[in-house]
Amino acid sequence: MRLTFTAGAIACGASPDDVLALAQCGECLGHAYQIYDDLLDEFSDSGETGKTAHQDARHLRVNYVSEFGADGGHDDLSILIGEAKSAIRVQFAAGPCLTALFESIDALFSKRAALGLVTA
Repeated sequence: MRLTFTAGAIACGASPDDVLALAQCGECLGHAYQIYDDLLDEFSDSGETGKTAHQDARHLRVNYVSEFGADGGHDDLSILIGEAKSAIRVQFAAGPCLTALFESIDALFSKRAALGLVTA
């Protein structure tokens, strides 16, 4: 995700500070998405994800949930999403672009509430 977040910015001549903020955001989201995918594999069914559930357990693959537990995965996922948003919040002042980026991040992790992965 780091490349996805930075390639367009670099191609458009964004400032080094903007590229760095986007790189940090992408890096956090890449890690967050891997944890999210492991949580989805563990706690959802095929109908929710569109892919065969419980593949990691079936193939005896180590994943984030097996190493750190569901609570550890949930906590780290929330931290990484917060860090991703902070990286761009600091660099890009509040406005429609920042709002659109935050909405995109929230959409990426939209199944969190259904899995009970959102805390108040």
